[in-house]
Amino acid sequence: MATAMDSTPCSIVMNTQKDWEMHAKRHPYWAVVTWEKFKGDQQSPETQAEFFATGEKHIADVCEILESIRPGFRPRNALDFGCGVGRLLIPLAARVKEVSGVDISERMLEITRENLKARGYSPVWLGTTLDRLPADARYDLVHSFIVLQHIPVGQAVPIFGELLRRVSQDGIAVLHLTYSPASHPMNRWATHARAKFKGFVLRNGLLSSLVKLIKGRLPDPPMLMENFPLNEIFALLHDEGFNDVRVRPSFHGMRGIVIFAQRLPERDFRF
Repeated sequence: MATAMDSTPCSIVMNTQKDWEMHAKRHPYWAVVTWEKFKGDQQSPETQAEFFATGEKHIADVCEILESIRPGFRPRNALDFGCGVGRLLIPLAARVKEVSGVDISERMLEITRENLKARGYSPVWLGTTLDRLPADARYDLVHSFIVLQHIPVGQAVPIFGELLRRVSQDGIAVLHLTYSPASHPMNRWATHARAKFKGFVLRNGLLSSLVKLIKGRLPDPPMLMENFPLNEIFALLHDEGFNDVRVRPSFHGMRGIVIFAQRLPERDFRF
């Protein structure tokens, strides 16, 4: 999970950072891939290998699609937004010369550094906010997957725009968004209400103490799930000069799309 945390247009309000730090301390791998086997603050060599295999498969699939879009595309550097514990940064590091990552949780970034180092990789830059990146930093590949959906949509849309601006002139953006819940409206309302209530309990000292006393531990923080206004998303792509935009459907409990976007010279543009 990644984002900026100050008063800029790329900031996140509420207690998003606190929630994700709690996830990172309790279940850092499960918070990225919510399979029951990944729960806990420690992973066996077997479950860790299985976890990172999911990241390798994802990046391999992305690279296959990129090759079909632009044969011979070989990015020199890559930025992963919402890098978590390095699930996707590691396979990216195996394919490009320089990787950088953004994640809202300092603890997640600590684990990422450990995981990269254990495999012989060193990131160029890791940080909790896009705003802390060098102003002129541009990337041949800007990537984000199952991350933006966890950010309040009012802040996530400007973040999407900032990610587009970080793409080099000859680069490609690969960005995942959700746009529609798959469940009945009443189920969605109930899920939203439970998440709100859980968040209220966690942030209320007296109530959280009572829950801890009754259950023996605090509940895990809720994970926000947002739907994006695709008209605003495609307006940003248009305004930032991305005239070759392709989408692939995705489904992770919500309907979504993975956007593959690049800028082409006008002479190469085809309807």
